[in-house]
Amino acid sequence: MEMKLVKGDVTRLSEAEVGTGFRLILDTGTFHDFDTEQQKGMARSIDTLAAKDATVILLCWPKRIRPLIRGVSREEIEAAFTGWRITDVEPSFFKLPPPLEWALRPNEHWYRLQRA
Repeated sequence: MEMKLVKGDVTRLSEAEVGTGFRLILDTGTFHDFDTEQQKGMARSIDTLAAKDATVILLCWPKRIRPLIRGVSREEIEAAFTGWRITDVEPSFFKLPPPLEWALRPNEHWYRLQRA
């Protein structure tokens, strides 16, 4: 099996010629920092390259006021990923060192989506 690294805009993956038919798509912290239009663009890109039986896994911090990371709500995920449904939400159990934990309050969760 080969691995191919591609540099491109995650909101326009077809332009990066990534391919199609992917059964697993993993995001470990991009979606939750995008604004609404970027989130929708990323979801459209994923929709295009995903196989019919694909699973999307998003690692997301909740939406709240904090420095650096915007965060996202379940409703924003659902609004961006039309045609998909959230099947599971589980805590990541990620912990930062105490001063950063207090300042950033990650409380991140894994969201698993499958086509509706």
